[in-house]
Amino acid sequence: MKDTPNSLLEDIQQSWSHLERPERKRMGLLLGASLVTIAVDLLSLAAILPVVLMVLQPDFWDTAPLPDSLRNELLSWPLRTRQVAVLGSTLVLFALKNTFGYYVQRARISFFKKLVVRLSRQTYRNILEGTSLQAFLERHGGEGIQQLVFIPTNFVNHVIKGLFSLITEGVLLLVLISVMVIYDPPVFLTAIAALSPGIVLLVYLRRRSTQRIGGAMKSIFNDYLQYAVETVRGYLDITLSPRKETFVKEHTRRSKHFHYTQQRIFFLKLTTPRLVESAAVMGIVSILGYLVFTEASALKATVTLGIFLAGTYKLIPSFTALISAYTLLNTHRFTIPEIKDLLPEDTAVEPIAFQNSVTLSSVSFAYDKGSFALQDLTLDLNKGEKVALMGPSGGGKTTLIHLLLGLFTPQTGALQVDGQALSPAQVKGWRQQVSYVPQTPLLLETTLASNIAFGVPEDEIDWDWLQRVVEEAELSAYIQQLPEGLHTSVGAEGRKISGGQRQRVALARALYQNRPVLILDEVTANLDETTEAAVVDTLVKLSQGDRTILFITHRPQILEHCDRFLELKEGRLSSKKLTG
Repeated sequence: MKDTPNSLLEDIQQSWSHLERPERKRMGLLLGASLVTIAVDLLSLAAILPVVLMVLQPDFWDTAPLPDSLRNELLSWPLRTRQVAVLGSTLVLFALKNTFGYYVQRARISFFKKLVVRLSRQTYRNILEGTSLQAFLERHGGEGIQQLVFIPTNFVNHVIKGLFSLITEGVLLLVLISVMVIYDPPVFLTAIAALSPGIVLLVYLRRRSTQRIGGAMKSIFNDYLQYAVETVRGYLDITLSPRKETFVKEHTRRSKHFHYTQQRIFFLKLTTPRLVESAAVMGIVSILGYLVFTEASALKATVTLGIFLAGTYKLIPSFTALISAYTLLNTHRFTIPEIKDLLPEDTAVEPIAFQNSVTLSSVSFAYDKGSFALQDLTLDLNKGEKVALMGPSGGGKTTLIHLLLGLFTPQTGALQVDGQALSPAQVKGWRQQVSYVPQTPLLLETTLASNIAFGVPEDEIDWDWLQRVVEEAELSAYIQQLPEGLHTSVGAEGRKISGGQRQRVALARALYQNRPVLILDEVTANLDETTEAAVVDTLVKLSQGDRTILFITHRPQILEHCDRFLELKEGRLSSKKLTG
């Protein structure tokens, strides 16, 4: 990433590249419709004075800027009829104009809503389908939440909308300025001479301040969110701590820092109208001074001032919107490269068959350029084999699992299936062949059925197959005791059911997926002896099937039912057959 900020043109090009072809086409149409709305607004504003003169000055009809045939036709009507016709036509035209503007605005809102939903969906999918878990694990919780939720939203609401406003309001300003230049160049140049120093200074200061705020806001927001995530995760420890006030003070410090930055942005936005209004008054005063200095006639001064006041009426909100859009865009420029990194470049999944074996071939892996967690390790799992993996804590078992799942990319070596190294697309296909049950499984705050089917809508669940895996995971007796059966809610993080039942639900989930490879990671480690014995019995029964199973375990009851066991110590494997 470059140390210097991009130019506005580079930001437009990068932001435009993040839009899909249909979105670019629709945004172009919306820009066109918005410009038409602006043109109609200006024409309606310009028509007000002639309409007033037509109604209040009957003589104006003789010189009205109308085609001769239309003027003659209207002059044949009674004066009252003409006045009513003009007023009625004006009301109808303004109603049509505002109706058109309403639908254009609705279309803009719909476009931006769909865009942020699409970007959010793709960001979420990219996190789930990324070929490597390393980058995701390197993010702390606050950064992950910001990337998943806030980056797409802020990119659309502040960058895309900001660029949209810069274009539309910029065109409006150019038109207004052009009209003023054409009408009276000396008066316009006088106003510009008075306004230019203030406008240039305002834009310069805004640019510097918004760049500073934008550069700091990302890290400040990350830290604020991260502390909130840590508080939720460590609620019990913090609640029982005798130094709770320390955590309160730290939260308050981060909150102040974050909200101070937010208030600086709001302050810049709120002060813009007053600064623009002051500049407009200065411009009007300079025009008056010019008219007095040149001894312009009263009529000339009145008409000139009226035209410039009418232009200022549209110019003030337009220039205010322009500066506000620029302020928000500049403070959220960091989302442009962020959204690029979050959007998937290749979401292809290539199905892969598992016929004979899966192999980690001579792999070495290290975290963050540190010492190798695994070095020159080779692991072969034959189809249908039951293998136990043992080793001390910190010996590299979790790293090995992540490599086997294709979630980590080794520095050397490769993940192979049936002797073939997997491409990134094939790695995604390989993950669809593996079910994984961790020590602490994730349970969603929904029903038992939905947690077992996991990701399958309830109206698409295969209930016969669900009942079968429930029996295989030995959950049937427990579920029959529940008034709502499989439709019972497990609560947040599964807190309404016991630890043993949570593990059985996770096992049932893995069985429901019906994949040929099953990895069980110390699934009894956090259970009491009675529950552990019951779950081990279930695992022993599972080992009698034709699945390929890797047990990460220390339980001798399971080892007895394995074909061999592996010991992982200090990043190296030793293997031997088990004898009955």
